[in-house]
Amino acid sequence: MNVKNVYIIEDDSSLVELLADYLAVWGIKTQKAHSWTQVNFDALKTSDLIMLDLSLPDFDGLDIIDFLTIKKIKIPIILCTGQDDNVVEAAVNLLKSQGLIYAGKLIKPFALFRLKELLQKVFCEKSLETPKTEQPQVFKDIHLDKPLLLKAIGNNYFSLQYQPQVYSQTGRLYGIECLARLTFPDQRVISPDVFIPALTDFDMMETFTLHIISLGLSQLETLDLPKNLKIAFNLCAQSINSDFLSKLFKCCEGFRFPINNIVLEITETEKLEYSQNNKKLLTKLRLQGFMLSLDDFGTGYSTIQEIDSIPFNQIKIDKIFVQSMEEKKTSDAIVSSTIELANKLDLTVIAEGVETRCQAEKIAHLDCEISQGYFYARPLSLSGLADFTLINKAKY
Repeated sequence: MNVKNVYIIEDDSSLVELLADYLAVWGIKTQKAHSWTQVNFDALKTSDLIMLDLSLPDFDGLDIIDFLTIKKIKIPIILCTGQDDNVVEAAVNLLKSQGLIYAGKLIKPFALFRLKELLQKVFCEKSLETPKTEQPQVFKDIHLDKPLLLKAIGNNYFSLQYQPQVYSQTGRLYGIECLARLTFPDQRVISPDVFIPALTDFDMMETFTLHIISLGLSQLETLDLPKNLKIAFNLCAQSINSDFLSKLFKCCEGFRFPINNIVLEITETEKLEYSQNNKKLLTKLRLQGFMLSLDDFGTGYSTIQEIDSIPFNQIKIDKIFVQSMEEKKTSDAIVSSTIELANKLDLTVIAEGVETRCQAEKIAHLDCEISQGYFYARPLSLSGLADFTLINKAKY
């Protein structure tokens, strides 16, 4: 463990001494405060970890979280509390939303080995994760008009990155999600949060989607990819109409990838009106051989009734639940029940946003068939995907 100094803010003096003695065994020095007014801020700023009681006699933990945010003190925080789980989870959400570093929780009374586990997780697990490369600046405050978007499509300013999807139990490659990126010649990278709404506003999603699918299939055709690899593209709900379906089928013809290996991901956060006509069109996609995936399950408008009435092949569990299931019972229950539901309905279930070894092991233990996230690979360039595929193939 690389932690050397811990600042304990806790009103129970006997617990403070116990924690200090336990940490000393590991060569870890401690600073102590029984209330917020006793805190030495110079020492706090140089600490490697803060252990914070949510219920203090002067300021409560939420007030302290606000103070740490204002002072920009970004030191990992372990919350020590005897409060109910829902109160703790609300505090955790607040802490994370304000950009602070959440290192776990200790629910009183707790065994001391739990503290050791948290320290090992916070200060050792980082070395086990996929190294993060420097990312380009992404612009969100930019105006895109229709001529500029048409120029972007015509001049190939749109490109693709490819994120692998793997079998949770083995790590073997299952599929690839194709993710659109927009980069102008001056190297400005435009966020999808900006260009997708703009394309929708100017009624250009159909043109854009067909362009991206054609680009993706033509690029992937140049690689030596495994047979039966699933290739996923995002499909805007507003693009679903009879005319688009015929264009889509023609767009996918002529490539070496069979139609039944192409997955169309419908984002649940887009409010798709599940009219009888839309259900019919989605069913037509399945009849033509395409796979249908319900993306970001649990965060939007879809209901169990709609899953039952539309022939989806896949459900993708939103990363919000995957990344918080270790700390939140509600998230853990949502992930577990979604996996159970999907398995009972013979749907492939994909866990998105898997970023740590603990999350990967938990997902595999829950019998979630497919995983996707930074723990396995970030979105890759075409050459990066070729390298990943080669390494993955060599493993198996």
